[in-house]
Amino acid sequence: MTAVAVAFGGLEAALLAAWHLLTARKKGSPPGRSKQWVDAMAVSLCLMALLIAGICLHAGSVARVGGPAMLLGLLGSVAFVAVVIVSRSRALACVLDADGTVSRVRSG
Repeated sequence: MTAVAVAFGGLEAALLAAWHLLTARKKGSPPGRSKQWVDAMAVSLCLMALLIAGICLHAGSVARVGGPAMLLGLLGSVAFVAVVIVSRSRALACVLDADGTVSRVRSG
């Protein structure tokens, strides 16, 4: 139960970082600390996903409850970590771009 509370704390930390990024962007302030907020958001989301993966792994293999739903939760959490890592570079490009466009971000 403690791991679930810590995972929710990670989500709250990511929302706080996103709020700071949006506020700084709206005010037009220079992107000085924005990189730190993007990193904090990515780390907290990865921590949250890894904790949920650990909960699913424990429930599915050690406690033997949950069945296929725990496998789905484990795979979804690991996939979410991959999405966060890829999205971090896009968020940095959006934050560091001076005019607010994402023209420098290339797919692929």
